Amino acid sequence: MSAVPQDLRIDLVEQATAAQIDELRAALGAPDNPSLFPAHFLKATFPKIGGRIVRFSSAGGPAAIGFLFPRALNEHGRHYTLRLHRLQADACPAEAMAAAAAAHVGAAVTAYDVAAPAAYAPAVAAAGGLTIAEPSHADADAIRALCDPARYLGQAGAMVDRVLALRETLRKAAR
Repeated sequence: MSAVPQDLRIDLVEQATAAQIDELRAALGAPDNPSLFPAHFLKATFPKIGGRIVRFSSAGGPAAIGFLFPRALNEHGRHYTLRLHRLQADACPAEAMAAAAAAHVGAAVTAYDVAAPAAYAPAVAAAGGLTIAEPSHADADAIRALCDPARYLGQAGAMVDRVLALRETLRKAAR
């Protein structure tokens, strides 16, 4: 675990208002930052599941904003995942911010830096030539395209047209 820098300050945002969440999201580049959770989730659901918001600053000013997502509650206490969004690229390591957050909230904290490269598992070949694997960074665009609703709406429209045409053909044949 990284040592917490002396000048790192942490501020827990208690019971964030909708306006505060909008301000924090704007500081992080919303609505153009795809790594942010939607505002409606952060305003309505996040506090209800026990989520917490922390702001980090250093001598250089605001350093990062973190969202503490509940991860576990067991005999050892609470455990959060710190979803870290940096305001300064050269801010201290995510692990150091997680350690500071853990000390501040009195719970275990695991760091997740949204800007850090993601690690992916290698593909595993299965019988019959089918490859089963976790998606890789290279697969992300293809997955987004597959999940695009506009792609399916067009196909659904074509299917409806074919069904209606078939129905009309059968109606004419029955006369």
